[in-house]
Amino acid sequence: NDVVATEELDLNFGDNDLLAVYLATLIGADQLFFLTVAPGLLKEEETQEGKRSTVVEKVEELTDEILQHCLPITSAGGKGGMESKVRSAGMAMSFGIDTFIMDGKSPAGVSDVMEGQRRGTHFVAHGRKIRSYQKWLAAGALNKGTLVIDGGAEQALMKNKKSLLAKGVTRVEGQFENKDLVEICNQEGVRLGVGRADCSAKELRLQIKEQNLAKTSGKAPQRKPVIHRNHLFLE
Repeated sequence: NDVVATEELDLNFGDNDLLAVYLATLIGADQLFFLTVAPGLLKEEETQEGKRSTVVEKVEELTDEILQHCLPITSAGGKGGMESKVRSAGMAMSFGIDTFIMDGKSPAGVSDVMEGQRRGTHFVAHGRKIRSYQKWLAAGALNKGTLVIDGGAEQALMKNKKSLLAKGVTRVEGQFENKDLVEICNQEGVRLGVGRADCSAKELRLQIKEQNLAKTSGKAPQRKPVIHRNHLFLE
């Protein structure tokens, strides 16, 4: 359901679809239902009679192709629209939660799904096991900044399972403090994950400056990781 007052939503959360994911994660839900004005995620198909919209019955991976099916429709008082629901459903299924986008006008819709019938669009839960702490990191409701990293750091994080060091950070965006959550993006702007910073934005910018100056002397100062591996969630 959409909230009664929407004036304050921009202060903390994008929309209540994401709030539903946070709540489902918090209580350890196995299933999450987004009830909307549409019968599910729709895709347009060309037929001899012209364009026809059909429901995408199953989504196993959130891709650009899936996102292109999103129509800019919101309910009265709604905020996110179909794209918000699809992105939130994609996050939920990555947490191991089976998620459904379906027609909220059908009283028996949810019970039909619970009995094994097909209704709406099913975002199939991944088998990946994620600790509650990692889910909290991944939800990223309180991200205070963004770290852009180079190719070497990206490989160290994604393939070698290492912590993030200051020498791999090429740009610091935002003003965050020690222990705040920050997003991690590569040079192309693709979000790689989120983590808990072990220094403030001001301290990190100073570390990067020191690293650059030390390149000429070959005596880079030893620093603790910017984000320790234990405080990372990578997508």
